[in-house]
Amino acid sequence: MDNRVVLGMYVPTKSYFHRLDPRAKLLVVCWYVILVFLATRLVENLWLTLVLLVMMLITRVPFKMYWRGLKPMAWVIAFTVIIQLLFSSGGHTYWQWGPMHVT
Repeated sequence: MDNRVVLGMYVPTKSYFHRLDPRAKLLVVCWYVILVFLATRLVENLWLTLVLLVMMLITRVPFKMYWRGLKPMAWVIAFTVIIQLLFSSGGHTYWQWGPMHVT
């Protein structure tokens, strides 16, 4: 396999998800994205993460392929997490410095 991996690149395997009708896969992804946006509690996010990991295992695509595809975006993900920690409102304040609150 080629070492250059692009996020969203097709990796052929003989898995259940690869044999599904493309419309069904699109519907599953749409529902998953909606659920991600509606999740507000930690437990909901943990369940969604577990579902994602199970789907990744079912596809039989090696984890290193996922990692190579996400590695170029790691700094964007880290930046987003930091911004969310510093500027989200509500909840219990764990740390405060001036106008910044970690909740």
